[in-house]
Amino acid sequence: MKIVSVVLRVAPDQAEALARLVPTVPGAQVQASDAQQGKVLVTIEDCLPGAGDYAVSDSLVAVHQLPHVQGMTIAYEYSDDVQTEG
Repeated sequence: MKIVSVVLRVAPDQAEALARLVPTVPGAQVQASDAQQGKVLVTIEDCLPGAGDYAVSDSLVAVHQLPHVQGMTIAYEYSDDVQTEG
């Protein structure tokens, strides 16, 4: 499982439009939005088995390329992938 949260910067008058576009990206959800400050907090999770095929990295790129996004900062990243030697 991988989870990433990002803060998107947006012009204050475009925050609502951006928040509507975020869920079109696989695994992406809006967690909070502050239109006055032009910030949208988004989480991106990898897909569950059988729920599609995409990578968190692809979704990060897609979110960054959404209309109205002026900048993106990764705020948190979690991965429980365990790599074994062998």
